[in-house]
Amino acid sequence: MNMSYGKLFDEQFSKMSTGQQRHVRDAIELFSNKHMHPRIRDYLLKTAWAKYRSVSADADLRLHYRILKKDAALFMVVGFHDNYYR
Repeated sequence: MNMSYGKLFDEQFSKMSTGQQRHVRDAIELFSNKHMHPRIRDYLLKTAWAKYRSVSADADLRLHYRILKKDAALFMVVGFHDNYYR
């Protein structure tokens, strides 16, 4: 899978701790190798994010993305569950 990253994703990622960045990289690697890997808990979002999906990097860290083509995804934001699900 080809992946690209939005500006906001890059900004948010750069502000994370080294450990959080490692979790994000691990989730992206699992996503790229096996899109529906059970560890990253891929699911369709609702409400304002209805055209997007989310994967989990750890218990509280989420990556929101959109499928652009069959083999391409755009990661838009990365952040904590409470930031996006209030």
